[in-house]
Amino acid sequence: MAHPPLNKAQQFMWGAFGGVFVIFAKFGLFVSHLDDTSAPPHWNFKLWMLLIWWFGGIAVSGIVSMACESHNRFIAVYEGMSLPALFLAIAHELH
Repeated sequence: MAHPPLNKAQQFMWGAFGGVFVIFAKFGLFVSHLDDTSAPPHWNFKLWMLLIWWFGGIAVSGIVSMACESHNRFIAVYEGMSLPALFLAIAHELH
């Protein structure tokens, strides 16, 4: 049974879900490498920029999915995952 095409709100939400998946997976890898004795992070400028990037990346993932006019929810999730994954791969190579 075929599903009807996605509207703009659904495209945004499925794309944002793809962005959430990638960013939380990266967050899980970050947390898994912390020691039990490490101090909690301080609310400094670097942490605020990281949080803004995470939430901004989720929003941009939804916008990219809308711009590509995804007709299926799985394609919208894939397109939403592509932007943060590409950014993290480039950042990893430059680091």
